[in-house]
Amino acid sequence: MYSFMSLFVECLQSEKNERPNGWYYITDRVEDSISLEPIVTINDFEEIKLDSAENLKGKFIYQITGHVAADCVEKWADATEHSIGKRIGFVLQDEVICTPCINCRIETGSFAISAQDTDIKSIYWQIVRKIHSR
Repeated sequence: MYSFMSLFVECLQSEKNERPNGWYYITDRVEDSISLEPIVTINDFEEIKLDSAENLKGKFIYQITGHVAADCVEKWADATEHSIGKRIGFVLQDEVICTPCINCRIETGSFAISAQDTDIKSIYWQIVRKIHSR
């Protein structure tokens, strides 16, 4: 038998807007600044790798680099062209990880995920596990 509270929690969970992990347009809407549909999801990633560089203070800075699959390159290029001077966002588990500003059309299908004060190595392994579990 359900209590009122468990029914309430179930309703809240079913209404939760879980987005697929991937890249999204940043919109101008006040209530939610991420588009409802992704540009590409992590299922469209062909390759990712973890890169690092040492900064002037001797600390390693990490970023994830990758490419979308060949059948998504044109979609990625069009999306980045549409977003020149604007931001797009990478979302993982309903959390916005980074929102880079787009400076040009990216015709190669390349992307990079980086963020200060974020454990990029952990995010990399989460993405790898999700890609391999598909």
